[in-house]
Amino acid sequence: MTSSDEQPGDERQSEVEPDEGQRHTEQGTHDSDTTLGMDTERIGTAFRWGVLFVLGIVILVAGAGLYSSLGSIIDLWIADRYQPFARAGVNFALLCGAVAGVVATLRRL
Repeated sequence: MTSSDEQPGDERQSEVEPDEGQRHTEQGTHDSDTTLGMDTERIGTAFRWGVLFVLGIVILVAGAGLYSSLGSIIDLWIADRYQPFARAGVNFALLCGAVAGVVATLRRL
């Protein structure tokens, strides 16, 4: 009986060893998703947030300059009674473009 008890025990040990090997294989697969010890998904997410931040600053600076320039053009070329409509159209176009850029970036996060 002891010999039969040892055989299942030996088989159990042999069963455990492949499981441990599989765990190492799974960890090896997980390690391939890392770059220099950092998770590539986290790096990508951090990069996208950085891009969103930089684009936000660019939108603010360029938007202010464009708004000022377009205001001058509207004052110069458009009759006084139509200027409010022209300003509303410009503001709406700028708002739509900015929102579209932010939404596109947020969808990738």
